[in-house]
Amino acid sequence: MCRAYDPRGTRFQASLDEWWADYQPPDDLHQQERDLTAAIQTAATTAIPMCAPSRRHQTDWWYYNDEVREHNHRVNLHRKLYKKRPNPSNLRLLQEVVARAWQVSLRAKEDKWLEWCATFSQHTSLGQMWRSVRTASGAAPPRPAAHPHPQQEAERLATTFTSRGSSDQLPLHTRRTQQQLQPHRDEAIREAMEVADMTDRPFSLQELQQAKRRGRDTATGADGVPYSMLAHAGPAGDTALLATLNASWTAGRLPPAWKEADIQPIPKPREPSKLRPISLLSCLA
Repeated sequence: MCRAYDPRGTRFQASLDEWWADYQPPDDLHQQERDLTAAIQTAATTAIPMCAPSRRHQTDWWYYNDEVREHNHRVNLHRKLYKKRPNPSNLRLLQEVVARAWQVSLRAKEDKWLEWCATFSQHTSLGQMWRSVRTASGAAPPRPAAHPHPQQEAERLATTFTSRGSSDQLPLHTRRTQQQLQPHRDEAIREAMEVADMTDRPFSLQELQQAKRRGRDTATGADGVPYSMLAHAGPAGDTALLATLNASWTAGRLPPAWKEADIQPIPKPREPSKLRPISLLSCLA
């Protein structure tokens, strides 16, 4: 599901203003982060109604194959060439490539339809025949799951990448060198902590606003809070977020939810059998 945003964010900001006016931040950083996330989600539910998911789809999906893909790719290349160099020669070349791609697509449609017709028999139900006709007319394709067992596959990918990124994968001499340098590194950190520095002060509202301007909407983590919600948070939302950030900075640790990743296995475009893990982190973090 997606959300239809209030253009000025007035209702969204008003909900956060009402929450922050009566809120007393607790000493527990984890609880403070959960309260902030819940307040943003509540404000979004109040001011940003959910809308139905998009039903956009490619009408040629039912006959699309490698040959059609290749000729469509050639059409795109020649369109870019003609846009860059609009001369009669490139125009004729583009027209020829478009005509060829149309012929390939038409032949692919005919072949796919004949393949379907060969599967029909006296035992084929009327409903199945009409479904095939609607599909050939451009009906929306079914939405199969990206993986039959997404949770198990995500855990397998996480385990695999964790083992690959482990220090145990380093050469033996490198691990020994790290162990020898560890006491010196700890001592350097302790000495640095005793020296006053400009970074010891809390974050300012100006720094938060600068960081928000760099954020752009991406897939959200498990909390479901995108950057556009933070951009419309208003003064109360900014103050609440700044309080949580400074509490984390003062405590020297992150809330547990900011260290969790929602791993989604995504099939590769040219190799659907191979999956690429996408780690979705909290935008608040």
